[in-house]
This record gives sequence, structure tokens and C-alpha cells, in this order.
Amino acid sequence: MKIESARQALLYLVAVFLAGAVAGGVVGHTIARMKKTPMPTNSEWENTIFKKFNAQLQLTPDQRGDVRAIVHDTVLQVDVIWKEGENQTKMAFTNCQHRIEPLLNDQQRQKLTEMIARDLKEKTAKVAPPKATPAACCPN
Repeated sequence: MKIESARQALLYLVAVFLAGAVAGGVVGHTIARMKKTPMPTNSEWENTIFKKFNAQLQLTPDQRGDVRAIVHDTVLQVDVIWKEGENQTKMAFTNCQHRIEPLLNDQQRQKLTEMIARDLKEKTAKVAPPKATPAACCPN
């Protein structure tokens, strides 16, 4: 085998490897973004948070009951905050649409309505319906 043809073969091999790596990365990223991951229930969060506190802090039996109650209250508070935030976000975007609509002609208004419907459909297709809302207070 000539040195030139060996280099060329090596170059082709590297190019094929890199193309496969890029294609695999793109496909993997796309699939991961499309995967629906359901949110844990409040009960599941509470148990996860409590178990971490218990394991990392080595709670006594007396402390466990009090800590469990505090974690339970916290998860309920976060649930309310999460739901309020969702509602406020929806209201802000609805208000945005209502403020923009008078500035548009009939054709633009129709496109805006279609655009919002399409965006809503895409967002609901990407996110699995939550069993509950996320608790952000979980210690690492």
C-alpha cells in the first residue's frame, strides 16, 4: 500500500467516524428533547427530599417526624407557588396578545391566532402532563 493511499484511507476513516459522531449526537439530542418526562407527585418529592435530609443529616427518630412535617408543608407551598406562576405566565401572554391585536390588520390577526395555537400545541406535545408540580427545595 502506498503512503498516499494509506493517508487517504485514514482520512476517509476519520471523516466517516466524525460524520457518525455528529449524526448520533444530533439524533440523540433530538430524541432527548422530544421525550416526555412526567413530573413527580408531591408525595414522591416529599419522600425524596426527606430521604436526602435523613441520610445526609443522620436524623434522630425524634427529628424525623418534625423534619417530615416541615418538608410536607414546604412541598405544598411550592406546589401553590408553581401553580400561581403558571397562571401568571399565561395571563401575561394573553395580555400581550390582546395589546398587540389592535395594532394588526385582519390578515395579521388571523396569523397571530394561528401562531399562538400552533405554539400552544407544540408546547403541550413536548411536555408530559405533570402528576404534580416540581419542588425546588430538594438538597443535593
